[in-house]
This record gives sequence, C-alpha cells and structure tokens, in this order.
Amino acid sequence: MLKALQWGELCANVEALDELAEVLERGKFDRHRSIELRRQFAAAMRRTFFEVSRFEAAALIPACRDPKDDKFLALVLAAEVDVQVSSDDALPVLNPWRGIPTVTPAEFMTILGR
Repeated sequence: MLKALQWGELCANVEALDELAEVLERGKFDRHRSIELRRQFAAAMRRTFFEVSRFEAAALIPACRDPKDDKFLALVLAAEVDVQVSSDDALPVLNPWRGIPTVTPAEFMTILGR
C-alpha cells in the first residue's frame, strides 16, 4: 500500500470500505494476521484513502457478472482513475473496462517496480 500511495492517489467509496471491514472479520484470515491488526488496517484505510462517497451508479449499465461489484466500476468512473487494482475474479475479466485497465495487486506491484 505504501508504494501505491507514493505512485498516486488511492480511491475508495463508503461501500468498498464497509466491505473491506466486513471481509477482514472473517476467520480465514486468522492465520495471517490477528483480528485486532486487521481492524486497525481497516480503520487506517478510512483515514488514508481518498473517499468518493457520491457517484452516478445509475449511469452504469450493469457490466459485471457479479452485480455487487458494480460499486467498484462506478467508483472507477467517478474517480476518473488511470488503473483499477483488484484481486476479485469478476473484475479482471472485463479488462480493459471502458478503456481503464484492471490489474491484480501483484501486477500493480510489478508496474510500480517493486
């Protein structure tokens, strides 16, 4: 994340940050990091990311095979991003979406020149 912050501005909306907090509560992550550390990370994301709380979701023709991911596509449009970084299987298959590339976190780190 620190490399990404050095490269540019990170964007998130309220729905994405809420989903992040919910996902990080899952027990499957216990072996990787403590629940407290994961909660601190989610809280830090709310302070660190540029929040886009209003966007024109109605302008989206559902483009994603998982309608729950349309909020991320709406964010891409509202924030006028250069690249979308996602490990979600439903989003990279749209690559590029409306001319905006979608890359995995590993691919993004390669672009940044780890």
